[in-house]
This record gives sequence, C-alpha cells and structure tokens, in this order.
Amino acid sequence: MPSTRSISITPARSSSFGVGGSPRRISPKFFYDAAGSQLFDRICELPEYYPTRTEVRILTERASEIAAQIGPHAEVIEFGAGSATKTPLLLEAIRPAAYAPVDISGDYLNGSAAALQQRFPSLEVLPVIADFARPFALPGGLEGLRKLGFFPGSTIGNFVPRSATDLLRSFRDLLGVGALLLIGMGMLVMGLLFKVGAVPFHMWTPDVYQGARPR
Repeated sequence: MPSTRSISITPARSSSFGVGGSPRRISPKFFYDAAGSQLFDRICELPEYYPTRTEVRILTERASEIAAQIGPHAEVIEFGAGSATKTPLLLEAIRPAAYAPVDISGDYLNGSAAALQQRFPSLEVLPVIADFARPFALPGGLEGLRKLGFFPGSTIGNFVPRSATDLLRSFRDLLGVGALLLIGMGMLVMGLLFKVGAVPFHMWTPDVYQGARPR
C-alpha cells in the first residue's frame, strides 16, 4: 500500500472560528484521534444508534442496483472513512479500480486502509489524511478514472445549511465532471431547497455541530 498522503491540520486556528461564533461551538472532528475513533465505533454498535445498521441493510439489499448505476473500474473516494465499516459492501458490489479513503485521524485511517488492502489485494488503496470539509488534493495518477464520492452516515445533517451547500459544492469540484455521489441522509425532512450543480434536493439541518465522521 502506498504511503499515506497527509494534509496539515491546525486545531487552534480552526477552533477559534467556532468559539467566536454564535452559537459557540468547537468542531467534533478534533475528537478523532485513535481513542476517539475507537469510542465512536463502539457507539455505532449500540442498539440505539440505528444509522449504521440501516445503511448496511440498504447497501446489502441494493448492491446490484448501485453497481448497475456506477459501473466497473471507478475510483471510490470515501469522505470521513474512519474504520470503513460499510465500505467492503460497496467495494464488493462495484469492483472499483482504486479506493481513496479520506479521514482526519491518520493512525486509524492507516489501520483500516491496511485491512482493506489485505481483503482486496488487487485494489489500489490510497489513504489521504485530510479534513474533508477543507480543500485537499486526490492522489495522482488516477485522473482517467470515473469518480464516485461515498459519504455515508448522515453526516450532512450535522452541517448548517450554508455549510452543507459549500461542502457539496467542494465535493463536486473535487470529483469532477461525470462523477457520482452516494450519500447517506438520515435527517431528511422538509425545508430548504439546495441547488448544488446538478444535484437539487430538499433538506432540513439543525444548527448544532459540523465535521463529525460518518458511520
């Protein structure tokens, strides 16, 4: 597996924006060191935490339909990959040419990427340490592949409307023309019409926190 691509992150600078805002907040992305990542994985296993189980069921039941829409030999970019619990279901269904997991927790990302590389030895696994809510570059050499963004876990519901719109626009710019985005939205209710490129949708988001990892 190639060496991990690392993007510099400065918590103090990022936190200053949240503390000075209204309401005051600090992004939970800074919780995701190795211990925080393991704790969140344990939370996802609780009976009360339904999003993970629901998305696993959807990916299992709809795998063939998803594969038909995406096609073979794509590059999968997973935003906030963490332990990549649901990722094998997607990879087995679509058989991509490359997989680039993106996460802020480098040690945890390296571990999950190594496990996936062992499980899928013919797949090129290219982990990227980065905050997916900020600009970053994809690994080089894969420019000719069709891109699939994978953003499960209903994390989009953690962003205030303006930030959610900006995030989806950044995904569109990163993935490029002809790309697809497979996204989980568990807090889909009714409300604001977002128009982001060719992806219009209705969505309500609470003004709480942003930057938490999907599961």
